[in-house]
Amino acid sequence: MAFPEMKQMFEQYGDRLAIVSMSTDTDRRWRKASEEHDITWSNWNEGKGNGGLYSHFEIIGIPYYVLVNPEGKVEKQLMGYREGAFKTLFSELFN
Repeated sequence: MAFPEMKQMFEQYGDRLAIVSMSTDTDRRWRKASEEHDITWSNWNEGKGNGGLYSHFEIIGIPYYVLVNPEGKVEKQLMGYREGAFKTLFSELFN
C-alpha cells in the first residue's frame, strides 16, 4: 500500500532524500514485487529473512521505516502505514 506514496515522495524529494527499501521475502518474490510495483529507488534483499539489518533494528512488524540523517544517526523509526503519512512526514522535514 505504501509504494505509490513512497514513489511520489522519491520523485518529489529525490534530490534531498535517499529511499532504501529492504525485503525479507524470498529472492523470487522480491524480484517479482519489485517489478510489479516499478520500484525506482534502492531496493535490497539481504536474503537473511528476519536476520541481518531486520534484526539489528529490532523490527517486530512490517512495514517498518527508519529515517537516518546524513551523519548516519537514526532520527525516527516508524512501524505501519497509513495513507498520507509520508507526505506529512516529508513536508515537515523539508519545509
